[in-house]
Amino acid sequence: MIHNIMEDTSLITATLSQLRKREGMTFTKVTVKPVELKGQLHYQFTYFSGQKVTHQNVPENEAERVWIDMFENVFRQA
Repeated sequence: MIHNIMEDTSLITATLSQLRKREGMTFTKVTVKPVELKGQLHYQFTYFSGQKVTHQNVPENEAERVWIDMFENVFRQA
């Protein structure tokens, strides 16, 4: 499923919410969107923690692994 989403160029943004467990988590929600950096496709993961926002730009070839980890271990809902 995630592989198909990433191959589909119509993705604008995705929101991951509803943590499986709050213990040890420093964020409550993550958004993901495609961005182009230096001519290369990356996925920007934006982590929301209260009023603090942190961005992580992940190369396309690593982003699928990050998404799968989020689905399996961190969030209940996307």
